[in-house]
Amino acid sequence: VLYVGMYFDDITLGYLALTNMILVAPAALIGMSYRDVFYQKITEIYNLKQFKKAKKFFLYCALGLFVIAFILCIILYFLGEFLFSFVYGNQWVLSGKYASILVFAAAIKLIVSPLSIVLNTTNKLKWLSSWQITYFITLNVVLYLSIIEMGLDVVSVFKIYILHEIVLYTIYFLLQYKSISTGKNEGYI
Repeated sequence: VLYVGMYFDDITLGYLALTNMILVAPAALIGMSYRDVFYQKITEIYNLKQFKKAKKFFLYCALGLFVIAFILCIILYFLGEFLFSFVYGNQWVLSGKYASILVFAAAIKLIVSPLSIVLNTTNKLKWLSSWQITYFITLNVVLYLSIIEMGLDVVSVFKIYILHEIVLYTIYFLLQYKSISTGKNEGYI
């Protein structure tokens, strides 16, 4: 939103703001609720040193979040423009177009973010910090290069952003899976 606000017009920012509000709010609500329940259960299982059960539970939860995200993607990818114009009026059809593109970034975050609490459970806080620093740096580099250096239009920037999110959140998910798969609580590494 900051980059779009700085380098694109206010109209584009307005469409993105509505899109962002519609994509982020439900995902955050679902994600936070899921995370709280997940954290309680995974910590209980992990502290009992039932590592295989913890790994299965982690994958089961990831699958549940994937199903929710998949449904969200299908609905918004195919019906985003229609739904936005139906609910908000024809002038907001561009927000629906943006939503049909950005839904993939919201989906990967919906799957991975609630599970990230597993890094606290397994005491892999350095992994968490390293990923967050890497994410911040790479996101700014990607946005800087695509907007300022390459001068891409907003839809192309969104597509590059989605690719970034999928790659970085896949790495994040793999770190989470590896932390729960190690089978022991080693503390900081």
